[in-house]
Amino acid sequence: MSERASRVARTVSFVAMALALAATIVVVAVVMPDTVLNLLGIGEAHAAATSKERKESAELIFDATGARGLKLTATAVTGLGIKPVKVVFATKSRALPPQTGTVNFDMDRMFAIRSRFNGELVEITKVPDQENPSPGKSRMLKWGDKVKQDELLAVVWSVNLGTAKAALVDAICSLKLSEDALERQRELWKNGGTSVALIKQAERQVQADKNTYLSAERTLHTWRLDEEEIKKIKEEAKRIGDMVLENKDTRNPAEEAKRWARVEVKVPTFNDDPNRELVIVEKNTSLGDFVDPGKDPALFRVADMTRLQIWVHPPEEYLPMLKEMLRKGSGQWFIQFQTDPPGTPPAVMEFVQIAPSLEPNQHTPMLIGYLNNPAGERYVVGQFVTATIMVPPEPDTVEVPTEALDEIGGQSLIFVQPDPSKAEFFQRRVTVVHRFKDKSVVRTKLTKDDETLSKEEEAKGRLPIQPLQANELVVTRGIIELLAELESHLAVLEEKPS
Repeated sequence: MSERASRVARTVSFVAMALALAATIVVVAVVMPDTVLNLLGIGEAHAAATSKERKESAELIFDATGARGLKLTATAVTGLGIKPVKVVFATKSRALPPQTGTVNFDMDRMFAIRSRFNGELVEITKVPDQENPSPGKSRMLKWGDKVKQDELLAVVWSVNLGTAKAALVDAICSLKLSEDALERQRELWKNGGTSVALIKQAERQVQADKNTYLSAERTLHTWRLDEEEIKKIKEEAKRIGDMVLENKDTRNPAEEAKRWARVEVKVPTFNDDPNRELVIVEKNTSLGDFVDPGKDPALFRVADMTRLQIWVHPPEEYLPMLKEMLRKGSGQWFIQFQTDPPGTPPAVMEFVQIAPSLEPNQHTPMLIGYLNNPAGERYVVGQFVTATIMVPPEPDTVEVPTEALDEIGGQSLIFVQPDPSKAEFFQRRVTVVHRFKDKSVVRTKLTKDDETLSKEEEAKGRLPIQPLQANELVVTRGIIELLAELESHLAVLEEKPS
């Protein structure tokens, strides 16, 4: 290789090494600027300048009570956009986020109607057929019909009941005959026409018939038969017994079976108004069905449609607040129906109850309120509603912008400016009663629980809880930056030797 070629090769190698070194310096300068500055001999100066600038823009201060804060320069206040706002008393009810709910039956006014006894459905009450206006046309009750309290719905033929009533009638008749026989024996005894043995035999028969009578009546009571119905059976048995004694027995077994096997299924009575109507909301039978109340669904379900319920499932975290509202009797919500025309104002109502268990699928509480439904026609079960729960203000509370609060480790922190003429901002821990989207409610007086918690927190080295008063100034912007700067100064303070 010539000398010139050697010089060219050495030059190319030098240039390549220089470029590689320059690239390495650029990478290090980007990734570790402080390292580069130190290598260049200006790192410490840069750090000192940065520290000085930070010290000049924010200074750690303490007030007379020991509360910590920052004193900022005008440039820092402007840069962070700090414009404190005045705290005001909480006087308005605040709305929680709207919740979706549904209209449902009032379960206290909805009744499942069953037959008391097994048997065959032999009759369903008929009503005029409005769809067929021909004279005399009628049809059986159906779903959607209105019925009154204590009105007959259907008749079931029950062999068991008929047999039990017949047993009571027969027992009463037998007892009447045996008592008459005993009375005659006693009359004969007075005249010496009978013996003690025959009297004792008549007495034993009376006692046996009395036991049979009591057993038959006890069976009807066990079945919780109506007292009036048992009374009618006894009266009928007395008439039959009198006819037997007078040899005028004209009993008709077929007619007796019709009367005694008859089970009337009626609308329950729940209200003092005899004209109160209920609606058949479910019908699960038809003529000729055999009824087993222990296995079959209810024959009918009837409900009072003039008062319904609204069920809403708010988030579980609202539960303590909702319970407190119910305890104070201030459970109010605005209800908007999805079928309402646009612009319809919401209805102001009250919720009155919280279900004792969470809804198993959504795992949310169920809030219940009543809905008046005049004539039972305006609203129907299953309608969707939007419920906006209104939270009334609590005494001794103020409102602050929610953005003024910073939640750290279970502490609700704010920055307060005691003197509007000084750029001094002190950190304070407060008790938040309610938190809404734009405003939050804070206590102006600590409760006993707050005071107890504050002492426990102070013992752990955490900030005490303090009240916040109306007309104080709180910071709403730059909260994160102020907190970071405060923590930085406190860390430096802790590192200094005592």
